[in-house]
Amino acid sequence: MKKENFVKNLDFLTGDTRAACEALAAAEPSKADPDWRVTDPFESFYEIVYQLTMRTVGANDIAENPKLLKHTLSIFDWFEKSDSFAKVIFPWLPTLNHYMRLYYGAKLAFVFRDIIEKRKKTGVKGNDALQFLIDRDLSLKSIVGVRF
Repeated sequence: MKKENFVKNLDFLTGDTRAACEALAAAEPSKADPDWRVTDPFESFYEIVYQLTMRTVGANDIAENPKLLKHTLSIFDWFEKSDSFAKVIFPWLPTLNHYMRLYYGAKLAFVFRDIIEKRKKTGVKGNDALQFLIDRDLSLKSIVGVRF
């Protein structure tokens, strides 16, 4: 991402971070001490980082839609869980994990395909990395960039 585009999206990034921190502050009080709020940082911060990643190198459509954000994060999680050392040692061996990565890669590609088609159909351009790639007339395969 070019510096100019990053600077343009800085308000969104800080807004997302502020909203996430406010949501953490509004969490249920701890049973042990009502002045404290409790969160699992491995989950809550992971979601914040993922949202900021989508803002920076993905699509604002995903970053702004909590349901779509959770859905794509779940796809990425499953995609990563489907990695296999066997594929490194035996790249020609079709393992179950290989097919699972294909499946989750396709699910992710369909999400981006729908966003791209919606933008082209409505003529509304986004101010994000995805739009930069669309404007370069790249294929869906090149945009998603999943290697199998």
